[in-house]
Amino acid sequence: MKRLSIFITMLVLTVAFLLFAQDAAQDEQQQQGEGGNNFVTEAITNFLIDDFEFANTWQVSMPRDFGVASILRREGGPADVVADGEENNKYILGAKIQYFRTGYPHFAVTPPRPVKIPGYTKEISVWVAGRNHNNKMSFYLYDVNGKLQVVGNESLNFMGWKNITVQVPASIKQDNFRGQTDQGISFMGIHVKVDPRDSYGKYYVYFDNLVAKTDVYLETYREEDDPRDTW
Repeated sequence: MKRLSIFITMLVLTVAFLLFAQDAAQDEQQQQGEGGNNFVTEAITNFLIDDFEFANTWQVSMPRDFGVASILRREGGPADVVADGEENNKYILGAKIQYFRTGYPHFAVTPPRPVKIPGYTKEISVWVAGRNHNNKMSFYLYDVNGKLQVVGNESLNFMGWKNITVQVPASIKQDNFRGQTDQGISFMGIHVKVDPRDSYGKYYVYFDNLVAKTDVYLETYREEDDPRDTW
């Protein structure tokens, strides 16, 4: 009888332990999220960096010994973008490059001022008409400490419009949890490395709907009375 009582007690304890372990595992899984990361909650949104409706405020530059670069605002755009709101998506940004000689030139298309992206940026995308050249496109960014970063190395060897998306690597610092500073990265411009096989004559490239996919959870739920370290 005593052995039976001990057996029943051990059985009850075993079942209780298994139920506790199962609940703990479920709690951990919920905290980690579906992707296995450590974000308990996310607030993903698309932040419009620029739709180029005022593209003539942008600038384009390149080394003077390689050629001349000019910029133009013109009507048009990819059908998928225009369909979302034709009255608000009338214009695109065009860049024209006139080469003096062949070589390894490059050019940059930059906004009138850096664009601060709120939250934690996961990716940046832009629609491009690349004219089927072997040139490579990257994005210029400033991290949270103001250090220049270059992300992406995307080929422009396609015809028509294409939405190019570049992931922002975790190695780029976007936050500082030791103080209340302005979090996030800043968009500095689009950089294009010209393939020497295509560095002659004229080159045209067009851009539209520059967007960042960002998590603004920490920005949304920041305590309003917590002073910022910006002085």
